[in-house]
Amino acid sequence: MRRWSARCEGAESRQAPGPSQGRLVRPVPATGRPNLLRPRPDRGAALAQYELRAATYDFELALFEPLRDLAIGRLDLRAGETVLDVGCGTGLSLDKLHRAVGPAGRVVGIEQSPAMLARARERSCVAKSGNVELIFSPAEELELEGRADAALFHFTHDVLRRPEALDQVLARMRPGGRVVACGLQWAAPWAVPINLFVWGAALRSVSSLGAYTAFGGSAAPPRGPGSLARFARAASMVKSFPGAGATSISSYAFDVLASVAQGDHTRWSIVYDLTAREVQFRTWNHPEIRKVRFSAFDTSCASPVKVLDVTAALAGDVTGRFADYTRHATAVPDPTPLARPSDNQPFRAGP
Repeated sequence: MRRWSARCEGAESRQAPGPSQGRLVRPVPATGRPNLLRPRPDRGAALAQYELRAATYDFELALFEPLRDLAIGRLDLRAGETVLDVGCGTGLSLDKLHRAVGPAGRVVGIEQSPAMLARARERSCVAKSGNVELIFSPAEELELEGRADAALFHFTHDVLRRPEALDQVLARMRPGGRVVACGLQWAAPWAVPINLFVWGAALRSVSSLGAYTAFGGSAAPPRGPGSLARFARAASMVKSFPGAGATSISSYAFDVLASVAQGDHTRWSIVYDLTAREVQFRTWNHPEIRKVRFSAFDTSCASPVKVLDVTAALAGDVTGRFADYTRHATAVPDPTPLARPSDNQPFRAGP
């Protein structure tokens, strides 16, 4: 979750800023040029997707309600304020925003999907109160009377990918307005179950992936270090797998990981073979693939903890190279490129 302060230029003149006055200040890429390899979100694909999902959308997002509560809390809303719910969907945030600003406040939901907006209109706060309104419009074409004190972007990936949409929303903010954006983010590379969950959830919401061949489009997988480009490349390679008869599945998996590696930032690559109960890995300093057979370990509570120096110059099956854990065995006296611990600081690495 990220929180920005919306800065409206020209605020010293008591006049409300026009669309050209309020803008989001973005960092310039290191190349000095915008990323032209990243496709724009496909509005038609998004509308078709949400037409199908409108009836079940509330159920799909039920698991993420604690994040919604946290995001709304960080808006720090006060009674009487005006808040925008950008990409409000079925209106899951409307009741909570309405309670936060009270009867003297104003809640404005903005949504471009007719099917989602129809669901939002059924919310009690919309039907029974006069200070909750819905606007049927893309965010980049927003027309709003007055100015807002706060804006919520909750799971609005495509809106956040459109600079003109952000500029238009921020142009409708008062000086010092608060903006909170909440959505999915990749976990650490080793958190495989979490990233699989994020992957599955993202596939249902990121319409811009539809431009690539792996997702039904015609565009070749993009190059570049961005997370979306790397995700599309990996998906394309998985879809193009020639079959177990043509190449080793684990070798191909390492090829996929190599295609999305991030230079010196990538310190190791890991492939899990769940059927064989094996883990294969290689490190930045020793690219040889090594294997650990978990079926060989005694996992009872009475068995000693085992450790292995994963950066050592080993090859092949290293299951037998694990040793019992001791403080001396895990001490790292000399600094390495991966970590620079103090002398004799214990460093654990083991199953």
